Amino acid sequence: MRATLTSKGQVTIPKEIRDAMGLEAGSLVDFVQRDGVVYLIPDDPVARIRLFLGALNEPGCTDETLDDLRGGVDLP
Repeated sequence: MRATLTSKGQVTIPKEIRDAMGLEAGSLVDFVQRDGVVYLIPDDPVARIRLFLGALNEPGCTDETLDDLRGGVDLP
């Protein structure tokens, strides 16, 4: 599926995707960028876990990839 970016940087998420992801007006979503790919993630703990588990199955999963997914953690 393809969409056009507006001058304000907005994109309409195709209806099929909105329906499949359970998105409706007012839904919160997060954007995660990893390896040149942008992921749209519903603000839903289950969706976050699925993305995290999928990353663990990819070859070359590194601490950097995990930090991108969960945010940096400062250790003492």
